[in-house]
Amino acid sequence: MLQINTAKLYATGIGRTNQLRGVLYTNLKLPWRDDIVTKVGTLRSTDGRKGSQALVYELEEHMEQGEDAPGILVSHTVQPYIQDFSAVASFALDAIVTPDPELTAQLTNGSPGLSSYHPPSQFLRRCFDSELYIKESDAQELIDFCEQLVGLERRLYLGAMRAIKTYVSGIHRIRDDLGLAYTLMVSAIESLAQEFDGYSSAWDDVDERKRDAIDAALESVEPDAAQAVRAAVLSAEHLSLGRRYREFVVSHVDASYYRTGDALVGHPIAQCELVEALRQAYSMRSKYVHQIQALPNELTLPHGHSEVSYVNRQPTLTFQGLARLTRHVIRSFVHRGHKLEQEIYDYSLERSGVVVMQLAPQYWVGHPLSSPKESRRRLEGFLQQLAAVEARSADAQITDLRPVLADIERTVAQAPKRDRPAMVALHILFNINVPERFRSPNCEAVHEALEQYTHTMSAEALVLLCYVIDSAALWDLQVHRQGHDDFFRKRSKPSGLQVPRFFEAAISLTLAERYRSVGDIEQSRALLSFAVSNYPGHAGLLAAENSFTGDEALTWRNILIPKAVDAPNEDTHGGPINGEISPQ
Repeated sequence: MLQINTAKLYATGIGRTNQLRGVLYTNLKLPWRDDIVTKVGTLRSTDGRKGSQALVYELEEHMEQGEDAPGILVSHTVQPYIQDFSAVASFALDAIVTPDPELTAQLTNGSPGLSSYHPPSQFLRRCFDSELYIKESDAQELIDFCEQLVGLERRLYLGAMRAIKTYVSGIHRIRDDLGLAYTLMVSAIESLAQEFDGYSSAWDDVDERKRDAIDAALESVEPDAAQAVRAAVLSAEHLSLGRRYREFVVSHVDASYYRTGDALVGHPIAQCELVEALRQAYSMRSKYVHQIQALPNELTLPHGHSEVSYVNRQPTLTFQGLARLTRHVIRSFVHRGHKLEQEIYDYSLERSGVVVMQLAPQYWVGHPLSSPKESRRRLEGFLQQLAAVEARSADAQITDLRPVLADIERTVAQAPKRDRPAMVALHILFNINVPERFRSPNCEAVHEALEQYTHTMSAEALVLLCYVIDSAALWDLQVHRQGHDDFFRKRSKPSGLQVPRFFEAAISLTLAERYRSVGDIEQSRALLSFAVSNYPGHAGLLAAENSFTGDEALTWRNILIPKAVDAPNEDTHGGPINGEISPQ
């Protein structure tokens, strides 16, 4: 939000302005008569009394010029700006700056937390001191850093802010969880390395055990085909993350790192120790993430703010060493990054308070079908509406899909094979679930012509099976079971079909009834239990499971539809009338 407010991304210039003010809590002490004025806001001291932790943050908010219209944003309020600025100020000044007064007090009162018998100040120099008096050079450092940060190209700015916030979060966690704090500081740089290092994986980056096995299997394959297989493996794997982290850090560490600032204080890390120390840092990050493995004692005990400790003869970054290194690399990234005075960029979805959500089906399911590949998504939307109607939900309606069905009739024969099941299922399910007056013209004849596309087992066919298909006439029981299992295995994958829990239960109950009808009570009971577990809390399913003996048919409608509601009427063709449709 800080960069957006500079107006460098505005295509139409600044329109409305708002004067915003908030309070930050910190261990910083500003000169009582001097403000720190940056490109992203102004810091003002409150008073000079000892123990005062409050600073005033002021900002002129700039909203892009636009016509007044419903839904226009008048202001984001100070909250998103103050959150971003607190992270930037914490990072740039190596201090505690936060909108949370309790957090400031906890981190600077000199008492230990849950992670150690020692206070945070024994792990990092300066940052957690109870009072930090700002010099003119410190203030200028913040001013310069803010200017460079918001001057970055937008994608670089977003990456830098993610890294800064992750680093600051890591600093705050030192009091509570040393392993998490260390991991977050490593991850701050790792996020930059993975997005901005331009690294291209090579075959040698693949784990040696996997690489040797694949190479052995490809010995008898033509060289071009073997290379294509290796390229396919590389494209699907995340390789050499540790190496990328190390190389990114080393590429952003210059000679000044060993000659200025904290390098002149205490026990800084040596250049010859850096690569191995980075290897150790990434290893400990991985052990924490995957095994919640504790840090070695050499890092969890006070170390006099030394930047390196030796663990099993290997140089290892302490919290002091990792913090200084992380800040240096992020600063270097910001300093080197491409700067722009103005940039054409659509920031609309990156504004505070703006979220992206899927529209309800009634707003899109009835739009003309521009491509057969849209049919599966339309079927998913229609099934959401149909499930609500079947369950007798209040105000449930079905959108008039006759224009869409006309598109299906016109294109289904030429459509790709993978798209036909969804097109057919949508056509049939709509027409059998609405009153006759709302059906497509000659729908019965159309359905007879479409039957040829329903003979192959598919996720869409399983839904149709709940209504119209005679499974015993089309599929062996094992084929039906395999289709059922494939449906649930693929439901969240791009190739899967996502349907409401109502229909997932109906699909399982339909197969359970087929097993029951041939006397396989054990499999029938197992599928009924599967349906209960996948639709937790449904009273009808729980009752059916508790009363199941194998003697009575498992009719999904009787189980899933609330008993307090009368059974649906039947029209002249025998199809259930599940509610009026809502023309779009």
